[in-house]
Amino acid sequence: MPFIDAAVAAQLVGATVRLATLVELQFASRTMRLWNGVGTADIAGVEWSGIPGPFGAIDGLGQSREPVSEKVTLRLSGLTPEMIAIAKASKADVEGRPAYAWLQLFDKEWQPIGARIPVMWGIM
Repeated sequence: MPFIDAAVAAQLVGATVRLATLVELQFASRTMRLWNGVGTADIAGVEWSGIPGPFGAIDGLGQSREPVSEKVTLRLSGLTPEMIAIAKASKADVEGRPAYAWLQLFDKEWQPIGARIPVMWGIM
């Protein structure tokens, strides 16, 4: 399946290109889907929770033609001490679990265009 179909190609040549990063974290207890926007986004019938502005960041996503693993760091800020304590106590819920990242194009009204473009998959 090509990632650049006619609708995506038309959007890419426009004056405005809207792009978001989608991250799926498959914890043992539940799957969390996040995007770098505001509010909840419905993309192909799947809900993604927004983490806007400075509250979330992904470091280390890039393009490599080498068959090597690269370290990717997901950061959330604004967490309370209680939330940090829960995260630290939940090591078994996180370690060894899959994580994925995609890019998603949107039109002017922030409606998804085309399929998600895979960027990364890894193990937490």
